[in-house]
Amino acid sequence: MSRFLTTNRNIELLEPYEGKLSCTVLRGEGGSNALDLPDETIETYNAGVDFGLLNNRLNGTFDYFIKDNKNMFYAEEFPTILGTSAPSINGAHVRTNGWELTLNWKDKIGKVGYRLGVSLSDNKTKVVSLSDSRNPGHGLNAFVEGYPTNAFFIYEFDGFIKDEADLADYKSKMKGGIPTNLRVGDAKYVDKDGDGILEPTLYKEGDPNSGDIVYKGTHNQRYLYGINLGLDWKGIDFSAFLQGVGKWNCINGTYAGGGEVWKQSSQYFYHNTWSTDRPNAEYPRLTQDGGIQGNNYMWSTAPYKYFNNRYLRLKEVQIGYTFPTKLTKKFGVENLRIYATGMNLFEWDNLPDGFDPEAPYNENLIPFSRTYSIGVNVQF
Repeated sequence: MSRFLTTNRNIELLEPYEGKLSCTVLRGEGGSNALDLPDETIETYNAGVDFGLLNNRLNGTFDYFIKDNKNMFYAEEFPTILGTSAPSINGAHVRTNGWELTLNWKDKIGKVGYRLGVSLSDNKTKVVSLSDSRNPGHGLNAFVEGYPTNAFFIYEFDGFIKDEADLADYKSKMKGGIPTNLRVGDAKYVDKDGDGILEPTLYKEGDPNSGDIVYKGTHNQRYLYGINLGLDWKGIDFSAFLQGVGKWNCINGTYAGGGEVWKQSSQYFYHNTWSTDRPNAEYPRLTQDGGIQGNNYMWSTAPYKYFNNRYLRLKEVQIGYTFPTKLTKKFGVENLRIYATGMNLFEWDNLPDGFDPEAPYNENLIPFSRTYSIGVNVQF
């Protein structure tokens, strides 16, 4: 697990003392660039323990860390009249705290050797302060003071318009911020401040003129884990590796009726969009109206837009057989092993077939593939 960020100029590593509890500071001595910016300063605190039990059949590690970057490079917000991209300054204070646990078990049952390894890690990153008073915008925000990095500020979904009475009621309450030509089967959103206008600014409780977007979590991955398995018996060996993420808030960027020839098929929309005979469909009604599409598929808590992309993937499986040396030496071979390997053989996720859970809803990738191979290792 990497804990340190460095620059390429005169880094000094300070370690006050040795042991399981330590404080490390990475400090730059300055340097010059286009704006003569000071280097980032990162302070990292670590506490950990290593252990082995039951004649070392069970061993593991636990590590906890806090990383404090008090002058992270950050593009400060400037008026659009500037006419160019804002320069980076040392304007953000970001703190990350996290932990990592690994456990390994290795033993034998008769002549069968087996092993099991498990790793689990998590971290949370918070923007402590910024040099400007930036307000969150509708969508994904890299930096908002007081919130995690990569924070979602989105509308709250209020279901599909069920019928003409529901349509009339919604339009009577909303004076602006929504298309005037909404129809039954289109999406509704919660007017958080109750002013009758759907506004892409932050909702503040008790303020009737604040806005309607709310914080709904971070896009950063949480609870990353891996599992290693292994067996060996009389020259036969087997190994497998599984990897996954427990929590990963993502936005589905696809929409019904929006497929292009160079993108993956959107077949999962078929017979799954709203209509009078499918009132419980997952997606809103089909339309080619750009304004309605923008309304129905805007960033919100709608289950077809915002979801937890948790997954477990069988990354690799290998089975092999090593021939006895007393047999292979008759042919002048020191070691002979044959094996078969499969990569990305299976995954448990909530994405339609063909999408890679490690790059969710990315239509511009080639269709996801699984690979198989066989091979021979020979040592003379």
